[in-house]
Amino acid sequence: MTRSPLTVDLALITLLGVVAALLSWRLNVLAASIAVVLLAVAYVVFGVALYVHTRYWIPLVLPVGGAMLMNYASIVTWRAVFEAGRAPPRPSRPFHHRLSQNRQRPAPG
Repeated sequence: MTRSPLTVDLALITLLGVVAALLSWRLNVLAASIAVVLLAVAYVVFGVALYVHTRYWIPLVLPVGGAMLMNYASIVTWRAVFEAGRAPPRPSRPFHHRLSQNRQRPAPG
């Protein structure tokens, strides 16, 4: 049995944390949930298969639980608390911002 070096462990934790954060920030909540769970399952399956075939041991708990799931939970909570009530402003009329306030509209007809 060979254990991965510390640099590989830290790189895996960082990489999976960044990927989970990007997925959670860019996608809507349902798509991000599915993507993060699928990525976590794929990583665990890869880690188990790597260990079974080569006896090379990579960390599973910290990259999945610590980096991916905690990033996902933190970002989704942030979005739910701080961005839920904030909607982008809509102009009251189409092209309202393009019209000059000093210019009068031409009379119809």
